[in-house]
Amino acid sequence: MIKELLEIIQAQREYIDALPESVVSTLPVMPGHDRDWADEVIYAAKQSLDEK
Repeated sequence: MIKELLEIIQAQREYIDALPESVVSTLPVMPGHDRDWADEVIYAAKQSLDEK
């Protein structure tokens, strides 16, 4: 399950990162979203998969 969730998260992140700045600047900021925290959680999930 964690592997599939990571695939979804990575696809969403790639999509968001590929958006042109002209589009991003028109979008509202996601309140409460901390990308550094998200990166840490993603890293920890990947590490737990590697340990299995």
